[in-house]
Amino acid sequence: MAAADEDEEKPLDPEVEKVRKKLVRFVGINLGLLFLALMVVIAALVYKTRTAPPAAPSVAGDIQVPSGEPLTGDIVLPVGAKVISQSLSGNRVSI
Repeated sequence: MAAADEDEEKPLDPEVEKVRKKLVRFVGINLGLLFLALMVVIAALVYKTRTAPPAAPSVAGDIQVPSGEPLTGDIVLPVGAKVISQSLSGNRVSI
């Protein structure tokens, strides 16, 4: 029977009860603000995805070449320009 009496909570001092109430209010306000900020971020993401402009087609895809055929052409460089290096990556040439 003595163990049961020790397990029961004793009432808190009035000062401790005030601090506990302030802490509960503080946690509630902060959780509300966190939830509000999360909703704002989600709303901004949804807005951006719905109003995003359609992707522009790439300019490099305008040239039509039958498959297996080599692509030939001239690249006009300004007078005095030097080609230091070149790189081929798929269907793109970097000079």
